[in-house]
Amino acid sequence: MPSPSFIPQQAGGGSSGGGRPTHNNLLFMEADGTGGSTVYQDGAGTVPVTANGQTIDSWKDPISGALPSYSGSPSGMIYQASGINGLPSVAMAGSGNGLYTNIQTPSFPSLQANQVTAWIVCETATTTPPLSLFFGIWNTTGWIFETDNLSSGRFNSQINSGLHDMGPALSTQTCLCLQVDGVGGTFAAYQDGVLIASGSSSTFATLTTGNLCIGALAGLGYPFSGLISACMIQGGLFTPIDSSTGQAMQAYCQAKYGTP
Repeated sequence: MPSPSFIPQQAGGGSSGGGRPTHNNLLFMEADGTGGSTVYQDGAGTVPVTANGQTIDSWKDPISGALPSYSGSPSGMIYQASGINGLPSVAMAGSGNGLYTNIQTPSFPSLQANQVTAWIVCETATTTPPLSLFFGIWNTTGWIFETDNLSSGRFNSQINSGLHDMGPALSTQTCLCLQVDGVGGTFAAYQDGVLIASGSSSTFATLTTGNLCIGALAGLGYPFSGLISACMIQGGLFTPIDSSTGQAMQAYCQAKYGTP
């Protein structure tokens, strides 16, 4: 798989010497292979993707070792060597299935938290996409967080199963940040460093059950249409506006992926 051609330096906020933010990372998946985040042609994670256009059936997180995958064939995800900002991306055309893993597995104990900040770098293929899921965690009572597009051309998010309209559907590369506070019962959503929604949500003790979903709803449909370059989750609440940790992640996405 091609090596990343550009890894920017970062100032502050807890970043490594190569520029990749390191503070409180629970999951850090990038389609270009940075940090050992590898996409595979098989669900078992034994055959790495090596060329443009190959099907992706699993994607390894180098921090937890978790392997979101799809057991059927094909998954609906394709490796695009030149995607967002010219870097490798996971492409979906609104069909097939996404990747998912149960967060109760031994490889994912770090996600059993009650305050999380999730990030995704993505781009939708159209301003009027079908109902489709980008990224989320689903548990037995509903979504802890998720981001999707609606067939009405609106972008929305569900936080603890409460639906929140976030504005027009995303048609260019963007960096989304969702924070869920299971202790205080609040949420906040940011798009490219700008607060676009906030409010109250249900409280929860820990993320002890559910599925991490990328690109579709755990094998049940709603496939994404567009590109996904990175998915990250941090333990804690880190706003891209007034937290050095959040600012470092936002700056990393801007410099590497060309998000606003």
